[in-house]
Amino acid sequence: MSRVFTIVGKDMRQMLSNRFIAVIMVLGIIFYPVIYYLMPAKVDETFKLGMYVTQGRKQIEKQLAQEEGLQVTWADTERQLEKLVRDKDVQAGFSLSTGPSEQKATLLVSSDTPKEVRDAGRTIGREIAYALLGYELPVEMKTRIIGKDMMGAQIPLRDRMKVLILIFVLVTEVFALANLLSDEIRRHTVEALLVTPVTIGEFLSAKAVTGVTIAFAEGMAVAGLLGVFTLRTFIPVMIFMLLASVFVTALAFLAGAVSRDFVTSIMWSMLAIIVLIVPGMSAAFPAGSYPLIQLFPVYHLVEPLNGMLNYDIAFSQYLPQAAYLIVFDTAILLAGFGVLRRRLLT
Repeated sequence: MSRVFTIVGKDMRQMLSNRFIAVIMVLGIIFYPVIYYLMPAKVDETFKLGMYVTQGRKQIEKQLAQEEGLQVTWADTERQLEKLVRDKDVQAGFSLSTGPSEQKATLLVSSDTPKEVRDAGRTIGREIAYALLGYELPVEMKTRIIGKDMMGAQIPLRDRMKVLILIFVLVTEVFALANLLSDEIRRHTVEALLVTPVTIGEFLSAKAVTGVTIAFAEGMAVAGLLGVFTLRTFIPVMIFMLLASVFVTALAFLAGAVSRDFVTSIMWSMLAIIVLIVPGMSAAFPAGSYPLIQLFPVYHLVEPLNGMLNYDIAFSQYLPQAAYLIVFDTAILLAGFGVLRRRLLT
């Protein structure tokens, strides 16, 4: 056991002696939290609508006073309304001209306005026109919300990015350990070490301890700086970060074993990084997620962290994911041991 910890100490010194690795590790701990705190802490749920009507303004103002989440900016002319939209002072503009012979309603949006904003502006404008012109909808429309009503409790982007940031921190470990392994194999340092009483099992165990320790320490440090720890979340987050650290260490074993030089080490590490980042994107940008992402083992890490940190879901709800990760981590770590052992013995 003492020989294992001796190798661990040597590996950590070797990693930190590599200026590039040391810089990206330190910058990762500092840079990601800084980016996090620079992001908006709240979600603006107010829809900003510009309005121009030829008549009936008081009636509309009276109706809109009862609406929540709608901010109206009035324009005196249609040209002024166009300027409000062009300058992005409002998300959309609605012009309603009424006369004895015809009524004209126009929705004004900029060329880069998202479709959902256009649809929202069109719906609001149509309702205002109905109210002003005296036409009633043929049916009574009721809204039924499926799932949790997030009105007034939207998750800010920076909070959704928490999980992705933690994944980015772990990415550094894949490259660092893979580079260390490929470098020792290339320089035949391993062969010289195995001439001593150190066994190949002790060597592999030391590398695993090194990888898990560094990844876990970095992940917990960044998690603390992001403010994710509470009495309720500390132990669950620690468990999942430990499982994540084992996973990235196994990926680094596989990448390091098949790498022939520094360039191939980067290439194989990038492939492993994709496996980590793609599921993490599903937490930050859920609208772009697909069912196939659930096939990625990391999804079962991202989903619990996102649920516990952003939606206050109890850890007990994610025990199946934790059990799955334990089994998968064991399997992929053994595979990494096997591939690296074979590379060392050939």
